[in-house]
Amino acid sequence: MLTRKILPSWYRPQDGGSGVRADIVVADLHSGRLFGVAGALVLDIITLAWLVMLATGMVMYLSSQRTNGRAQPRGAIEGFPEEDS
Repeated sequence: MLTRKILPSWYRPQDGGSGVRADIVVADLHSGRLFGVAGALVLDIITLAWLVMLATGMVMYLSSQRTNGRAQPRGAIEGFPEEDS
């Protein structure tokens, strides 16, 4: 249950004063019933950004694993000389 304190006052008044089930709020959020078309577009943009970050992270991880079966040490990358201690 999501409390009425965090929901707009006009949202689903027929559900009573205690709150609204979380699954109903999530369904309304994703369908655009809660914040309209703009809210659904914002969620779509956030989802696409999340997918891009997931894909690029996997590519970075897999490319580092391919080199000799494990990631290269930090100083082994060309163009980054090792630091003298």
